[in-house]
Amino acid sequence: MAYDGTVASPVYQPAVRTVSNITQANVGVFTTTVDHNYTDTDIVTVFIPSGFGMSQINNMKGRVTVIDATSFSLPIDTRTFDAFAVANNGQLAQSIPDGQLNSTTRGPVYNTLPSRVRNFQ
Repeated sequence: MAYDGTVASPVYQPAVRTVSNITQANVGVFTTTVDHNYTDTDIVTVFIPSGFGMSQINNMKGRVTVIDATSFSLPIDTRTFDAFAVANNGQLAQSIPDGQLNSTTRGPVYNTLPSRVRNFQ
């Protein structure tokens, strides 16, 4: 497969991932070009550029259910959507993380500002 610009090990997680396929099913299954590193609590928005198949799912969001390292499902019924197809227009279909449950945040757990700035209570 040709390089599609996806950063395999980005600094920030969860990361935007390039989508290479979406099934037409009661629960849509997404395949990414590299390991997605999502968890079952991540919420993603689907971005489908113009010219791709399954444009009906563009800007829809849902909670991820992880299937394996490069596959996950979203609770979106895609059975009546057009078949997914990649357009050769230089753009990428993507899953874009946009939320997590607070209990699963994987970032810093404290403010990194100097102590003189933190004492604002």
